[in-house]
Amino acid sequence: KMVRKTKRVLIICIILFLSVLLIELAAAADVAYIYKSKPKIDDNILNVFSEMNLTVDLINEKNLPKSFSNYKFLFIGDERFRNKISANDYPSVIFNSYFGEEWGLTDHDGISNLASTSPLQVIKNDNIIQVYTKAKFNNNPISIPYYYLGSDDKASGMQKIATPYMGDNYDFGDVISYANAGTKLDNGKTIKGNICFYGILNTDYWTPKAKQLFKDCVNIVGTTCFEDSDCPAGTTGEKYCKNNNTYQNILNFQCNNPGTAKSECIQKTTSQLIEECKYGCKDGECLPQC
Repeated sequence: KMVRKTKRVLIICIILFLSVLLIELAAAADVAYIYKSKPKIDDNILNVFSEMNLTVDLINEKNLPKSFSNYKFLFIGDERFRNKISANDYPSVIFNSYFGEEWGLTDHDGISNLASTSPLQVIKNDNIIQVYTKAKFNNNPISIPYYYLGSDDKASGMQKIATPYMGDNYDFGDVISYANAGTKLDNGKTIKGNICFYGILNTDYWTPKAKQLFKDCVNIVGTTCFEDSDCPAGTTGEKYCKNNNTYQNILNFQCNNPGTAKSECIQKTTSQLIEECKYGCKDGECLPQC
């Protein structure tokens, strides 16, 4: 009886293990959207991901998987998370104003913010871009802020995309900023994937240009390839016989949807004629004349 019971327990354990494994494999959406509170999930962000044809898994901070390797990138919303969420180990869009120091984006001064009596603007490539449709919240005298990595506070590895604009040329810092995989940040960690900090957080007041800036940020993080040369090198297979001639399979990779978060290296195999055989083919080689 004891042996039969032990076998049953072992079978149940194996079934549970396989079930968990299958669930993790099935959860390979494009984006892992990390949230703490359901009301804080941003429908405007989800709509943008839908426009970009990106699939999304909503993941509560209490149920973080052991690995996010099946996802193209993490989206980390603007909440004070309790669990340890690392923006350093995976490609990440950082839509968060609280953890600048912890994630190494800034020194101990953290992430700064600005507001104005006029709709806020940024500068990108010497162009002034209005990012909010209004200066103040609806039915509220409070001005709508955006957040930035201060010039004196940000990690040296963070690269400026857009800076606050308040009517002069003063360099406040980065409203939008990115770093490539391999960059060492101020927390001493070297990031393992591209990251993009996006500080224009009040999506209900986004202008169309602010939405496009966000899409650009997503593409920076989620892009797998810009051209075919970014994909793995091609390989050749063993010679074989086909139609009494010698052939060889050529395996190449092509960049599909280049420069976007939907980009991927697609495997393409072509059968290439190596030699026409007058007297037939065997084991991938032409036969000699009898």
